[in-house]
Amino acid sequence: MKHGFLRYDVANNPTIVDRKGKAIYQLAATYRNGVDLISEAAAMLGLDSLVLLWDDIRPNEVTARINWPDAFNKFGFDSGDFLVPVNGEDVLATDEVAAYLESLDFQVFILENKNYNPVIAQLIHSALGDLVPLRAQIGHSNPREWLPPWVQDHLNARYGLGKWNY
Repeated sequence: MKHGFLRYDVANNPTIVDRKGKAIYQLAATYRNGVDLISEAAAMLGLDSLVLLWDDIRPNEVTARINWPDAFNKFGFDSGDFLVPVNGEDVLATDEVAAYLESLDFQVFILENKNYNPVIAQLIHSALGDLVPLRAQIGHSNPREWLPPWVQDHLNARYGLGKWNY
């Protein structure tokens, strides 16, 4: 079996590398028009599998404090009182998670709650459509039960392994 390794740069652009870390193929996106470009590139290169290199994506001192599942939980982030510094300004942690998801080509809709944490209520990918299933109870459903693993991988890589607390 021939294996390749998947590495993401600081702009979240995927690159297929060999065992020594040498770039074999650079991609500009992960998906386009519903097509998984990473799998397509791996097949074109004759690779049987790809291994994600986690050590390239490390939480920084701000993102490491964010428990990303709380962005989907109305009681999360101390019921919306948890602020994180971003570019010299304090922002709601849910907004930081939403901004990261937007950088991954998602359209994010947040449901504002007067006395609770604002929650991510809709997550639409340009190629995959809405990833929040109808069965999900907005603000109450654990996103680990319905978010695709590759999205969870990105969130885990940026924020660490989040946990559902409620």
